[in-house]
Amino acid sequence: MTEAESTEENEKQGEKKARREKKYALPSRDTIVEAAVNLYLSGRTVDSQEKLRKLILGKLQRDNNLYRLSGKRLRKVLIKAGIAKVQIVARESEGKRPYFLCPVCDARLTKIVNQTLNGTEVVIGYKCPTCGYWTHRKKRVPVRYIFTLSKT
Repeated sequence: MTEAESTEENEKQGEKKARREKKYALPSRDTIVEAAVNLYLSGRTVDSQEKLRKLILGKLQRDNNLYRLSGKRLRKVLIKAGIAKVQIVARESEGKRPYFLCPVCDARLTKIVNQTLNGTEVVIGYKCPTCGYWTHRKKRVPVRYIFTLSKT
C-alpha cells in the first residue's frame, strides 16, 4: 500500500466517523429544570410556549451547542417538576370524543360528574388533576399556553 492510498483510506474513515457523530443531544430533565430556574424568570409570565422554549434553549446551548428541545417536552417537564403554572387557551373542536389523556401533560383525565334531580350521576366533562386542563362534551383543543414560572 502506497502512502497516497493510506492517506486516502484515512480520509474516508474520517468522513465515516463524521457522519456517525451525533448532530444533536437531548438535555436531561434536571438540566432543563435547572436552566429554567437559573434564568431568573421567577414570577415572570411568558405568553408563548415558543418564547419560553427559545429562552431556555438559549441558556442550554451556552453549555452544549448540540442541545435540542421541543416545546412539548419543555412543557411536560416544567409542569411535572412543579415550577410552572400553565394557563391554557383552548378552542372547541368538531370532534365528539373527548381525550382520555391530557393533551397538555399526558396525565390521566378524571371525570367531572353532576348529580341530577333524581339522584343519578351524569358525566359532564373531564379535567386534569396535574395541570388544570378541562373539557366538556365538545372537545377543547389547546392552542396557546401562558406560563408563570416560580422557583421551588
